[in-house]
Amino acid sequence: MIMRSVTTINEKMKRLGDRLIVQKNTLQCLNQECLLLKMSREQTNACIKKMKSDQDEYLHYISYDGTLIWKITNVDQKFAEAQSGKQTSIESPVFYSSSYDYKISFQGPTSEKNIASENCYVRDDTMFIKIMLDFGETLREVLPYILSVNRGLPTHIQEAIRCMKIEKYKQAREALIAEIIRNDQEI
Repeated sequence: MIMRSVTTINEKMKRLGDRLIVQKNTLQCLNQECLLLKMSREQTNACIKKMKSDQDEYLHYISYDGTLIWKITNVDQKFAEAQSGKQTSIESPVFYSSSYDYKISFQGPTSEKNIASENCYVRDDTMFIKIMLDFGETLREVLPYILSVNRGLPTHIQEAIRCMKIEKYKQAREALIAEIIRNDQEI
């Protein structure tokens, strides 16, 4: 009888030992899963933080007057990523043609220099691109003056300067044409 009790106790202890091993394994799995969830949460939080930072930066650049000054940093890295095929394009922050009009983004230039002025786009690993939505109203000859207008000025003053430059150019052009016609008539 004592032997039987000892055997029963030994069997119970073995079952309890087996259950203890299963519980330890389950606890290890749960700890591992908690660790993975913590890492995933940290990655998600870092991603959300980056997205908020990007969003704040983009909100800083949002324009409603059809213009955008786009600052692109780490240009060498972006070119390397594009050449390797890792990330072949970048998108500008959105900007609008007016408060109630189209939302627009821009694809960057395909060459390393501005063909018209032969100026390099990149300086100190940073590229600034000024994008103007104009619908053909601005004469090409006046564009350099318009691009040099101080962006710190209120929009209505920038627009007045643009109109003034266009008008001055048109008057000078008309005077030149009138001079040519007068000279032709004298001959």
